[in-house]
Amino acid sequence: MSIPGALAFSIYVDWFNAHGTSTQLGSIGPVMLICLNLPPSEILKPENVYVSGIILGPKEPTALQLNYLSMQLIKELKELWQGYHFSPTSTDPSGSFIHVAILTAIVDVLDLFIIQATTFVIFALFTKLKFKKLVLNFTTHAHAKIINQPL
Repeated sequence: MSIPGALAFSIYVDWFNAHGTSTQLGSIGPVMLICLNLPPSEILKPENVYVSGIILGPKEPTALQLNYLSMQLIKELKELWQGYHFSPTSTDPSGSFIHVAILTAIVDVLDLFIIQATTFVIFALFTKLKFKKLVLNFTTHAHAKIINQPL
């Protein structure tokens, strides 16, 4: 993102059994944000991963339930996209202004099939027939440029 003060995040949602067994009962799902502006060696350190929420089971929620549970996070992200001003400090007398955006979603491929094409949650599966191919050309670690390519 080439906007000054822009923070790019990836959202990660997955489900696993809290008891370590393969049964459907006892599933929990963390909803995490990972800052993509950090150097690769820092991105996945525990102190740099923001846990937005943990959705408790006993089983995975339906797409409708996941939509409802995601509403507060989406509301906050919309506000942060408009921009947020941090108060002045001794090292930054004018304060800082940031924008936040979600650039990618990290999910299991099987989860995309569970959601299906009739329901939109956070994720969308794009096909060649409907959309132009987007290629991310990373010029530096923190900046990406989107290039439209014909199919």
